[in-house]
Amino acid sequence: VQVSRLTLGEGNYLLPYYTAEALSPDGSLIACTRERDGCVHAVLIETADGSERVISDDKAQLLDEAIAFHREKNWVFYGGQDGLWWYNADTEKTELIYDCTGTTFQAKSEISVGDEYVVFFIFERTPIGKDREGNPPKVPPVGNLRSFIVSVHIESGAASVVWGEHTYL
Repeated sequence: VQVSRLTLGEGNYLLPYYTAEALSPDGSLIACTRERDGCVHAVLIETADGSERVISDDKAQLLDEAIAFHREKNWVFYGGQDGLWWYNADTEKTELIYDCTGTTFQAKSEISVGDEYVVFFIFERTPIGKDREGNPPKVPPVGNLRSFIVSVHIESGAASVVWGEHTYL
């Protein structure tokens, strides 16, 4: 078995140079997120020769290692501050399929792709308020977080919340 190094870089104190690897169904591509010029990008790397192409732009505002391939197609899904992005590696078309723009929500990590649906995690930082019973929290929180798992139908873009939680940090 021949082993080749496809990535090289120093990274920074928050992110290694490359994170969140995902292998395409045919094994010809690796999708990952990488930091470049102070911005995190979604990148495809050819396994045959290590060449790479950036598939996101600065407007995606990627937050972390949120990236996944469809299990049968060369479709890549990645999350950013403005929502969930879908990239078709065969047509090189990018589309925002779940839009968080203008809201306080951010698409985070933990993207899971099925045949027809993408399930992912989003969160919203909210003002410090009261607990579930309407009382001020006993321990002063440093923040307030509402988190949700959202399911999006790939073709139609129809979305629904499948789980939600409110947490004090």
